[in-house]
Amino acid sequence: MPNQKRKAPDISSVKKPRRRSGISKIIPLLLFGLFALFILKEQIPAVNDKYLALVKPNEFQAIQACRKAALAKSSNPTFARLINFGEANKTQQGIFVDHILVGELAPDSGESRFTVNCHIDQSGALANVHAQPYLSPLASPAAIPDFDSD
Repeated sequence: MPNQKRKAPDISSVKKPRRRSGISKIIPLLLFGLFALFILKEQIPAVNDKYLALVKPNEFQAIQACRKAALAKSSNPTFARLINFGEANKTQQGIFVDHILVGELAPDSGESRFTVNCHIDQSGALANVHAQPYLSPLASPAAIPDFDSD
């Protein structure tokens, strides 16, 4: 029996593996790219600025105007920096920009911080700029001024 020839298996019923088409090969790569762009937009201010300039140019111009006004509000503009770059929100009569945090050189050689909010009218002009000292969410209750006591 060792000289018997083996029969070849019947492979007509075996399905060949499907080859992926060109578009289905790049879908995971596209999803990864979109996810990476989203992270870059959220974490890098320059990427977010480019996104706003392309997608929402009016809001980008409002944020830029408010950033300039925020730096001008500093008592020492030469040594002022933007810590938070701001967010734009549409209103009925224009755009409200908030969450701008400015750090500046303090007189006692530290850094003092203040927040700035702006209202921009429909023509793009600054209607109101409001600055107030920044109180850290981690500040102790003793550091928060008590406005109720007389």
